[in-house]
This record gives sequence, C-alpha cells and structure tokens, in this order.
Amino acid sequence: MFSTTPTLDQLTSAIYRNSTAMRSLSDHEATLRIPDVMIPLKASILLERPRRVRIRGEASAVTGKEIDLGSNDDHFWIWAKRIPERHVYYCRHDQFVNCPVRQMVPIDPAWILEAMGMIDFQADETHNGPFPVEGDKLMFETLRPTPAGTVRKRTTVDPKSGCILRQEMYSPNGTLAAVAVSSNHEYDSVSGILYARHVEVQCQGASGSISIDLKRPKFNLPISSNEFTKPSFPGYTEIDICSPQFINMLGTVPPTASVTYQPPAASPYQTPHQPSGSNPTADTYARQNAYQRQTAIPYQGTNGNTPAPIMGASTQLTVR
Repeated sequence: MFSTTPTLDQLTSAIYRNSTAMRSLSDHEATLRIPDVMIPLKASILLERPRRVRIRGEASAVTGKEIDLGSNDDHFWIWAKRIPERHVYYCRHDQFVNCPVRQMVPIDPAWILEAMGMIDFQADETHNGPFPVEGDKLMFETLRPTPAGTVRKRTTVDPKSGCILRQEMYSPNGTLAAVAVSSNHEYDSVSGILYARHVEVQCQGASGSISIDLKRPKFNLPISSNEFTKPSFPGYTEIDICSPQFINMLGTVPPTASVTYQPPAASPYQTPHQPSGSNPTADTYARQNAYQRQTAIPYQGTNGNTPAPIMGASTQLTVR
C-alpha cells in the first residue's frame, strides 16, 4: 500500500476508507473459541454499524447453544450456558456509560465492531504518530473523549499492506483494558474490503481470550433487525448490570488491572488533526519498541500456549 513511510494523515485516511466501506458483515459458518469450552464452536457472526452485534456459538446440534452475545441500538446482553449463576446479563447503552460496573468491564460491547475492522474516527478525537514498532510496523494513538474520561487506543498497522495487526484500548485511568490481534488478512474482490479472517480478543482480568475465525464472510448485505433482538432464555434470570440492586450486591467495585498507560517517548501530544511532520530519533524508536513489548497482554491460546508475537510476523495477504 505504501512504498515509503506514510504520514499520520495518509495512514488514518487509508484505514478510514477501508473501514467505512464495511457497513455490515455476516458469516454463518464461522468458528468461535471461548474460555472454558475445549472444542471450537460453530458460530454465526452478524455485525452492522453503528453498534449492532450478534455472536452465537454451539458445540453441536445435540448439545445446543453455548453463547449468545448481542448488541442493538438500545442495549446489549451476554448469555453463556456455563455461567453457574444461570443469569443473562444486559444493560442499556446510555446507562452503561456512567455505570460503576464499567470499571470492571471498561469496554463497550460495540468495541467488537472495531476489533473486527469497523473503525470510526470521530471529529473530537486526536491522533498521534505514527511511531515505528518492531521493525517495519507502525503504531498510532487515538485519544477518544468519553463521559467517563479520555480513552486511549493504540493501533498497529503493517504499512506495506495496510492491514491492522493489533488494537490496544486503555481505560481513562490508564489501565490496559483490552487487546485485539488480527491476522490472516484477505482482500475481498467483490466489495473491495481488506479484512482479517482471524481475530483474537482478550480483556484484562478475563480468564482467557475469545477468537473468531471467519470462513465465508459476506459484506454489506441487509441483515434483519430481528437478528439483533434480545431473545428469551428459559430458566435464566435477567440481570441489569447497571441496576442499583446489582451494584449493591457487588459492593465495592474492585480496581482494574495493573498495566498502566505511558505515552510514547516522542514529541508531546499534537493538536487534533494537525500531525507534525517530524520523526522520532533512533533512540526514541528503541524506547518505544521496548515499551510496546513490556505492556503487551500475554495471550493464551485455546490450548494454553502463548502464540508467537504478531509484531514480528510477516503479513500474508490473500485475494478471493
């Protein structure tokens, strides 16, 4: 994509063009891997801007559904067969913004859209960089104002292909909240969209990561709004995680994880949409690369093994 090191505007513009071309994604033959389930699940993945998500997975037609995670314009829900309390957790988006539980779950479920490549750049966001990481990769930062404070996001890109490799989300208090790693990128010749066939997401404090493998994704096809309606789950009690009763039951909300944010050792933050043309020094490159390795969440695959670092891997791009 880029034969020379791109500027911040060139990099973010390329990502924005590809991302906004992806209005919806559907794949009814995907594979889902979740903690506490040893075998891969047959999955249905439905995504639609701006915040519609539906992820369902089952081990087999006999054992039935294992997980149902959804988000529509009003609220989101999480159901898993193996939750011992037999609860369905849900919340309205407008209530979750200022809910104390957000300290424990700092990621909006709509962030799944970003993890899958549907990234939006808002007018009030600030972008800084790009900073070189792990040799020939580039990372830029996004400062995103929210009612709870400023969220920082780091996005690592392969400038040669334009593939997004890694996204890190930091909560307003500076803790590393979640990471999404993307690989096995392909170019869809029908829609002209560059996407990742494999995405692994891990939230800080979670027992493991969730990974999605797309098999036959379809882009920009209409999806019925009924697909994003919260179903009923017989035998399970619905719990509003932002209700006073649930918050009182939790008591004191525990602090979040220990990994804290530090800005790259380069120039001070720039004003929004006005990137400077300067580049960090070679010494700054080394410090930034070292910090990138130190703050990475250690990923645990479904077999318990730690995958090889993605930053050093070459990006193979397939056209279908």
